[in-house]
Amino acid sequence: MSNFVYFVCFVLKKLKQNRQLQTNLFSYTTFAVCRFSYFVTHKLLRKYDFYNSVLLLNKQGKTMICQHTQQGCAAVYARYSSDLQDTSSIEGQIRKARDWAARNEFMIQEKHRFTDEAISGTKNCRPGLDQMLAAAERGEFNILIVESLSRLARSHVYASTVMMHLVYVLKIRIIGIDDGCDTSHSGWELLAGIKNILNEQYIRDLGKMVRRGHIENLMRGFSAGDLCFGYKSEPAPENHTRGKNRTVKKRYVIDEGKAVWVKRIFNWYVNENKSLQWIAKELTRLNIPKDHRATTTSWHHAIVRRILSNRKYLGIWAWGQKRSERNPITGKIRCFPSPPEEIVQYTRHLPELRLIDDYQFAQAQELLKSRQEGMQRWKNGTFKRYVHRPHKYLLTGLIKCGICGETYQVGGKNSQYFYCPNRRHGGNCGNRTQLPRVMAEKLVLQEVSQKILNNKRWINAIHSAIKAAIQTGFEGISDKIKSKEHLIYELRQKIEHLLDQIENAAPIPELRQRLEKRTGELHQAERELRELQIRSVKVIPVPNREWVLNKLNNLGNLMIGSKGSTNLALKKLLNIPISVVPIKIAGRKRCFLRGTVRLQARKIATALTEIDTENILDDFVEEFIIDFRDTTHHENRRRKVSDLHRNEGWTIKKISENVGISASYASKLIKEDYRLKGEPIPDFRCKMSFRLK
Repeated sequence: MSNFVYFVCFVLKKLKQNRQLQTNLFSYTTFAVCRFSYFVTHKLLRKYDFYNSVLLLNKQGKTMICQHTQQGCAAVYARYSSDLQDTSSIEGQIRKARDWAARNEFMIQEKHRFTDEAISGTKNCRPGLDQMLAAAERGEFNILIVESLSRLARSHVYASTVMMHLVYVLKIRIIGIDDGCDTSHSGWELLAGIKNILNEQYIRDLGKMVRRGHIENLMRGFSAGDLCFGYKSEPAPENHTRGKNRTVKKRYVIDEGKAVWVKRIFNWYVNENKSLQWIAKELTRLNIPKDHRATTTSWHHAIVRRILSNRKYLGIWAWGQKRSERNPITGKIRCFPSPPEEIVQYTRHLPELRLIDDYQFAQAQELLKSRQEGMQRWKNGTFKRYVHRPHKYLLTGLIKCGICGETYQVGGKNSQYFYCPNRRHGGNCGNRTQLPRVMAEKLVLQEVSQKILNNKRWINAIHSAIKAAIQTGFEGISDKIKSKEHLIYELRQKIEHLLDQIENAAPIPELRQRLEKRTGELHQAERELRELQIRSVKVIPVPNREWVLNKLNNLGNLMIGSKGSTNLALKKLLNIPISVVPIKIAGRKRCFLRGTVRLQARKIATALTEIDTENILDDFVEEFIIDFRDTTHHENRRRKVSDLHRNEGWTIKKISENVGISASYASKLIKEDYRLKGEPIPDFRCKMSFRLK
C-alpha cells in the first residue's frame, strides 16, 4: 500500500514539474473516453437504425460529429425500364448501394431512397428522379449512389447536364458502382462522358434490333402488334422459336364480337347519315368495349373517325407509316412520316381480314372529307350552316315549287309549315300557299309505301330491273380488268423512276409530293382491280320475287323509322323531288298544293341492291298525284248530307234532324255539292219539307 501511495505521489510531483507530460496524459485520457463513446454510440445506432447524426473518428484520435446539416448523408436512386422486368431489380440496386455505403461508413435514410419502376431512362420527366433532384436542391444529402450511370438517364446530353448540376452547383458527390465512377476523383468527366455515350448507343442498337424483329414477323406473316378495333391475335400453329424465354408467335384473326360493331359504325355513318358525336354517344350508352389499349370506357368522336378512315378494314395492313424521334434535350417524342418507299414495301394485303367493302368505305371517306371542309369553311366564316348533317325533318330538301323551281324551306312557329323562299324573301314567285309539314309527311309516306308494296306491277318491274342490272354488270368486265392492269403497270414504272431520282439526287420536296400522289393513284387502281376481279369470279344469283318483296318490306320499315334514315331512303327512291303547285278550291279563296311524285324502278332497284343500274335501257316509270289537303269538318258534313240526299232520298228536314244541323244549313250544303259537280241547282223554295228529286 505504501508503495502504491509513493508511486502516486511520485507521478503527481513529476506532473507538477513537467507540463508536456500533463498535456500528453490528458490527450491519452481524452482519446480513451472518445473511443469508448464512439463504440457505444455506433452500437446503439446500428441497433435502432437511427442515423440523424453520424460520428466519425480520425486517425489522430480527434472526433468530428456530423450535426443536422446532413454532412456525410447519402441517397440512392434506382430504376428499371419495363413492366416485363422483375420488380426485385429495385431491391437489388438498393441493396448494392447500402453495402457500398456501409463499407465506406455512410448512412442512407429511408426517405432518401428514390425509385422509378417500369419507366424508361429515355424519359426526362420521372417521379422518382424529380423527387431526388428536389431533395438535392434542399440540401438533404451530399452523396448520390447509383448502380450505374444509365440509371440516371439514357441520353448523354441530359445525363451530363444533370451530373454537372449536381456536382458543380449543388456540391453533391456521385458514385456509379458498376461504372467505377466517382466525382471526387479527378478526370471523372471523361469517364462519365464515355459511359453516357455508350448508354445512349445501347438504346439505339436495341431499337434497331426490335425493329428488325418486327420486320421479320411481318415477312413471315405473324402479328407485329398493330391490332385495331375489330381484330385480335391468336397463337400461330407454326411456332418454331427456340430459347429459354421464347415468345409465342401470333397471327391476326377477326374478333367477331367487335367486328359487328365496326360494320354498324359504317352503316350508321354512311347509310343512316349519323354524326360522329352521335355514334360516340350511342356506343358509350350501349357500353361497347373499346380497343385493348384503351384506358377509359367512354367513346370519343376522334376514335370513331379513326375507325372510319382505317384501311385495315379493307384488308390492307400498312406498317411503319410513322417513325418516332426523341428530342435529346426535352425527352419528348415526335412522329414523322416514313418514306413512301418504306410504306409501300411493308404494306400487306390480307383479304381474309376484310370487314368493309370498297364502295361503303369510299362513301365514308367522301363524307369525312366533305364534312371536314364544311366545318373548316364554317370556322373561317365563309359557311354558316353544316349542310351534310342529318335532316331534322322528313321532307327537307325533297319538295320544290312548281312555279319558280326553288326548294321549299321549313318555317313558321315550331317549324309547322313548308314555304317557297322565293315568295317570302322578295322574289317574283306567285306561290303563296304554305304546306303543313306533319300532314305532308304522313301523306307522302302513305302514298309511296302503298304504291310500291301493294302493286304487283311495281314488284315485277323492280324484279326485272334487278335482273337486268346483274346481267349488264358482267358485260365488259374483262376489258376493264385489262385496262386497270395496264394502268397499274404504268404507275409502278413511274414510281420506280421517281425512286431512282430520289436516290441519285438530293431530296426534293416536289419529287416526294409526286411520289405520294402516284402511290395514292396506285392504291386506288389496285382497289378497283380487286373489285373487278371479284365481280368477274363471284356469281351473283338472280333474286326471286319473294326476295324482292322481303327487301321492299324492310325498306318500308325503314321509311317509318327515324327521320334521317327515312329522308335518305326517300332520296334514293324518288327520281326527282316532289313538285308542288297551288290549286284553287271552288267557292273559296284558299288554295291547296298538289304534288307530282315520280317513281322509277331503276332507282328502287339501286336502293335495294346497291348495284349500278345506270346502263339499263328499259325502265318502268310512273307519276302520280298527291293532294296535300286535309278534309275539313265542313267538307265531311257536305259529303254526308249529299250522300243522304242523293242515295237515300231523305228530305231536308229528316237530314237536318239526323245530322244535327239546321234545315237552311243542310240546304246550303246540298247546293254547294251540286255546284262543285257542275250540275244544275234545283229550286228548294217550295219543297223544303219534301223529298228532292
